Amino acid sequence: MDKTLLKTEGTIIVRLFPSLAKALPKVITTRVVGGMATGGLAVIVSVLDLIHEVNSGDYDAAAAYGVSIIGTGMTMYGGMLLAQVAGKGAGWLALAGPWGWVALGLTLAIAGGVAAVFLDDEPLEEWLKRGPFGRENDSEFKHLKNDPDESFYRLTNLLSRPRIAVKNVYNFNINAVKRGYAPTLEQDRKLSAINAEVTIENNLYGLLDEVSLRSELRIVEASYMGSSWGLGARQVTRIQNVKVVVEEPLENGIKLYLELPERKSGSTVSGLEVRAQWSSIWSGADRCRKLVFPAPKLADGTRFDPAAHGDPDFESDKLLFWASQKTHGTS
Repeated sequence: MDKTLLKTEGTIIVRLFPSLAKALPKVITTRVVGGMATGGLAVIVSVLDLIHEVNSGDYDAAAAYGVSIIGTGMTMYGGMLLAQVAGKGAGWLALAGPWGWVALGLTLAIAGGVAAVFLDDEPLEEWLKRGPFGRENDSEFKHLKNDPDESFYRLTNLLSRPRIAVKNVYNFNINAVKRGYAPTLEQDRKLSAINAEVTIENNLYGLLDEVSLRSELRIVEASYMGSSWGLGARQVTRIQNVKVVVEEPLENGIKLYLELPERKSGSTVSGLEVRAQWSSIWSGADRCRKLVFPAPKLADGTRFDPAAHGDPDFESDKLLFWASQKTHGTS
C-alpha cells in the first residue's frame, strides 16, 4: 500500500493547478490512489442517487444525498492532507487538522446516507404525490399523471402482496387419513410420493372482482464443471416435467403438492423454481383493459406486452410481470 506511484513535485499537475498542489502529498502512493478511487466511486453513486431523487421529486432525500457527497469530498481532502503531513514526518499535533477533516467528512457522509434512506419516499407515498390526485409532476411519472386507468392499476399493485412459498412435505398420505380421507390403494400410492408443497397467494382476490392465476414450475439442474464449488464453467440443464399430484384451491390462491425427484449430489445441484402471474379484466374510464400483476416498479412505465412478457423466463428472476419463488417468497 505504501508503494510510490508518482511524485507531484515538478509535474504538470502542480503547474496547472497550484492550489491543488497544497493538498496533494509530494509522494502519491497506492494507498492514496486507492482512497481517491473509492471516494470518487462513492461520490459518483451518491450523485446518481441525488439525480434520481430530484427527477422523482423527492427533494428531502436529494438534500441528504447532497450532504453525503460533501462529507465524502471532505473525507477525501482530509485523507490527502493526512498523507501530505505524514510524509513530512510531522508529529501528532500537526496530524490533528487532517484528522478533523476526515472525522467531520465521515460523519456527514454516513449521516447523509442514513438520512437519505429514512427520507426516501415509500412507493405508496410516491403514488399519492404524483398520481392523479397529487400536485407534483415530474419526468419519471408521466404515465401516472396522464392516465387514470394506469394510476388505478399501479395503486392496486402496491396494495397487492404476491407470496410464493416452497417447503418439504413428509407422510402426506398418513396425514390425509388422519384428517378423515379414505384413499384407495392406488390413491395412497400417489399421495405417499408427495414430498413438496408450493403455496401461491395474492390478496388481489380481495381487491378485484375476477382474478386469473397462471403458474409455471420447473426443476432446474446446475452442473458445475471444473470445480465442485462452482468456480469453474457452469453448464445448466433445465427439466420441464414437474409432477403435480394434488391441487388445493385457497381463498387467495392455490396450493400445489408435488412429487419431486431426489436432489442430485456432487457437482450437480437441483432445485425447484416457481413463476406466477395474475391477471384481471378492468373496465376503465374509456376502455376494457387487461391488468397483469406484479406490475413493474412505480417509476417504470413499461406496458405489458404478451410477446415479451407472456412467458416466464427461468434464466432470470427479474423478468417484468412475473413473481418468482426467489424474489417474492421463502424457500
